[in-house]
This record gives sequence, C-alpha cells and structure tokens, in this order.
Amino acid sequence: MTKQQFWRLCKAHDWTYMYSDDARVYRQGRTESEVLADAVKAHPELISILSQWSDWVNDPSRPEPPIPAE
Repeated sequence: MTKQQFWRLCKAHDWTYMYSDDARVYRQGRTESEVLADAVKAHPELISILSQWSDWVNDPSRPEPPIPAE
C-alpha cells in the first residue's frame, strides 16, 4: 500500500463511527479502523500519516493533513 492510498483511506474513514447509534455505521467504521491498523502493522512507515489524521480529528481547527508526496 502506498502512502497516498493509505492517506485516502484515512480521509474516507468515519473517525466518529463509535458515537453512532446505527449498528451498521458502527460496524463499517470498526472494519475501516481495523483495515487502517492492519496497514500500519504491515507498513510501519504509515504511522505518521495515521497520527496526523488522529491529531486532526482531535482538533479539526487544524488544517487537514496534506497528501504525502510519492
């Protein structure tokens, strides 16, 4: 998985799925979260991208993380 592909997965991820009352939304978000975690386990260099998105979610006044260069 490239850094750009992983970045797109992070961008598309529902970072607030755990607050949903809809079980389908929760399951989908949980599945996406597991995919992100598995990708980081397989490619540790992706952790910085995941950290940037996590920081952005916790402080959305920050600019969205930039897409990494190839």
